[in-house]
This record gives sequence, structure tokens and C-alpha cells, in this order.
Amino acid sequence: MRVVLLGKGGSGKSTLAALLATELTSRGEAVVAIDADTVPGLAQVLGLEPTDEWHLANQAVRDNGGWRLNGTPAEIVDRCSMPAAGNPRLRFLQCGNVDADLKDIEFRRESNLANWSGTIAFNSLSRQYDDPGGWAIVDLQGGTLQAAGGLAGTKGVALLVVEPFAKSTMTARRFAGMGQWPAGIQLAAVANKVASADEEDHVRAALAPVGVPVWTVVPTDPALQRAERDGRPLVTVDPDSPARRAVAHLADRLIDARHPAPSA
Repeated sequence: MRVVLLGKGGSGKSTLAALLATELTSRGEAVVAIDADTVPGLAQVLGLEPTDEWHLANQAVRDNGGWRLNGTPAEIVDRCSMPAAGNPRLRFLQCGNVDADLKDIEFRRESNLANWSGTIAFNSLSRQYDDPGGWAIVDLQGGTLQAAGGLAGTKGVALLVVEPFAKSTMTARRFAGMGQWPAGIQLAAVANKVASADEEDHVRAALAPVGVPVWTVVPTDPALQRAERDGRPLVTVDPDSPARRAVAHLADRLIDARHPAPSA
């Protein structure tokens, strides 16, 4: 099942993607965590060695003036994803750090074909890849552009990560109002970094008019803050910490969405 995390930059998408992937693997689920940000940071949150490697270089090939994938999405993920040390049920995939290089790659494609083909392949995988027997957790770049470009795909759950601040709720409402979402996508929200009942009410009230339910509320968590300050992977935080308990509840909701109860 695909789960795509959307929201304003800095809203906590990468942290939640990593904690959710870790929670699901702790339950025996297989997970592919996909960093779809052009400035990747998910590896570090997962406790993996940060890398700028282009995992998908050469995974699209020329075809009659265009491009096609060099295999099915599942074959390419199997070929290119990295196993996570110490977590055999987790694999990791990223496009590569393109923040400084994307324009050079785009305008000089013929001399950067490997990486440019990786970008083409990555865009296709971000839209298409799913694992019916497991989970694809996709951490999209901040802002609405990626979703407007179709990178949220056409099925699964799109989670809006929303902080209790005006700019974050405004971005979430823009996502909800971007037009007709594909019928196969269920839109829901996570209220993140919430410090009080008033802040939770603020997020719920902001999203209610656009019909987006809040599936879980992740509180501000001193344990996460200490780990971040100390440079420790956030997935090493005690599973009984407030934020991790909230993510466990989110995992419950997602599992229910994957296996909905039969209608009466």
C-alpha cells in the first residue's frame, strides 16, 4: 500500500515517514521508504548513512525519442533500493541530491544522461510504485508543486502533515483544494508538533471545511527534540514516547484503511 506524505517544508514529513516505516516493520511488515525530496534527508532520520548517490541512474532508457523504464517499477525498486542495516524488513530508495545540480543536469542532458535518466525513472516510480504485500512510504518534497505534478500517484493514502500554524494549515487547504483527487487516493491529515488542546482544535477547525479528517495528533515530544539535538537517529527514540505512540496509532489507522471492514 502506498502512503505519501505531503505538507509545507519543515512540517515534519521526513520524521513521520521514518517513524511510520519503523513502526510498520516492528509489526512484521515489509516497507520501502522512498525519499522524493530533491534535498534528501530521510536516510539520516532512519539512521542510515546520508548519501547523495543517485540510486536510479540509468534506470530509464531512450525509446523512440522519449524514455521508458528499464523494467517494471517493482523490478527497479528490487534492483536499486538499499537494505537498512539492522532492519531486514526495511529498504530505502532516493533519487539523489539534485538541489545544486538539477539545472545543470537539465540543461546539459546529453552529458548527464545517467542522472537525467534517473530523474525520469524516479518521477515514474514516485507515481506508480506500490507493494500490494507491503508498504511504500513516500516522503515528498515540501509544497504543492510535487502533488500538482502527479507525484502523489493515483492510489493509496495521501497524508497531509500539518503544524498548528496558519502557513501550514493554509498549505494543507491548498492541497485539499487542488482539484479532483484521483478516486483511488484517500486524503487524511496528521496534526504534528501539537503542544495543547487549543492547537489540536486549530488544525481540526482549519481542515473541517475542506473535508480532510485528522487521523492522529502527534504531540511535541522532548525525546525527539533531545535526539535531534544530540544527532541521534530519531527512530532510536523510546517506542513509548508520546510521538511514537501517536505514530503507532497512525499505523493502526493505515492498516484499517488497507483492510477496510466489509460494508453491512
